Amino acid sequence: STQSTWGSFAPSDTQLFPELNMDTPLLSSNQSSSSFGRKLSIATTFILLGLTFIFTFVAFLHKADDGGKDFVGAKTQGWMFNWHPIVMVLAFTVAMGNALISFEVLPFSHLVKKIIHLLFQWTALVLSITGIIFIFRFHSENNIVDLYTAHSIIGIITFSILGFQFLTGFILYFFPKLSEPIRAGWMPNHKFIGVAVFVMGAMSIASGVVDRQRILIDFGFRAERDEGTKLENALLALCLFTTAAVLFHVYRPAKK
Repeated sequence: STQSTWGSFAPSDTQLFPELNMDTPLLSSNQSSSSFGRKLSIATTFILLGLTFIFTFVAFLHKADDGGKDFVGAKTQGWMFNWHPIVMVLAFTVAMGNALISFEVLPFSHLVKKIIHLLFQWTALVLSITGIIFIFRFHSENNIVDLYTAHSIIGIITFSILGFQFLTGFILYFFPKLSEPIRAGWMPNHKFIGVAVFVMGAMSIASGVVDRQRILIDFGFRAERDEGTKLENALLALCLFTTAAVLFHVYRPAKK
């Protein structure tokens, strides 16, 4: 019988880059041994992500009925103010949450999970760009100063890091796809920055809810009696539970 050692030949491309191996099965072999508890926690995470997605639109529909184009005293383009938090929650909680757990919980090959991860990150980037355009146009048409609150500063920093994360990730891991040592060396940073963006997104959402309630008070509304405030508080709680569930799968103790 013949014996081979790693020192006797150079590794092939498919050994260095498993995603290039067309014989890689669609389903990972270790998925069959997943425990009931892990499956339950995965299902719970996806349910929370789905509920956040649905509840976000429920909150928007309530806003549209409650304030419409003149929401919180806006003169023009009030619909942009209404859409800003919607697309930002979808970007930083739903899309980024799915991007983070796509490698952790989906029962697919490395290549398939990699494509799904890219698509969710691209979705988060496009939605966040849309949300920023909306709020800057709304401010411009209502003579409101930009970047004057903690929420706006947290938000713009988070968006900037997301853009950096997507650009570096695309160049390193997709096209032109740098060498394996460079990719492997940057991977811990890539993972950390992704988690940081996700957590900072949750911080931005929380500060945005506080900002909106402050605006209500400034315009003479009783925030504690406002149905929209109660709805937003419920959405915020759901976003925070979803954030915790996603982080559990990124740093779950069983992985250590």
